[in-house]
Amino acid sequence: MCQPVESDIHGLRKVIDDTTINWLQLETKVKALKEELLFMKKNHEEEAKGLQTQIANSGLTVEVDVPKSQDLTEIMADIRAQYDQLAWKS
Repeated sequence: MCQPVESDIHGLRKVIDDTTINWLQLETKVKALKEELLFMKKNHEEEAKGLQTQIANSGLTVEVDVPKSQDLTEIMADIRAQYDQLAWKS
């Protein structure tokens, strides 16, 4: 009875060791990914600032022509008139 218990304990210790190794490897990967993310964020911010400066210095002016606002009341009246005409024809 003592032999199987010792065998189980040895097997469980190996599982614990393997799990600990995997956990440490994953922690290392997470740390590397966090560092990479910080680098990419910093790089992105620098690029965005550079582009904003470039746009500001280019003297580019953008004008937008806004179309006249449509009168929805008039459109609804036209639709009702068309509907009434179709209703009378039917």
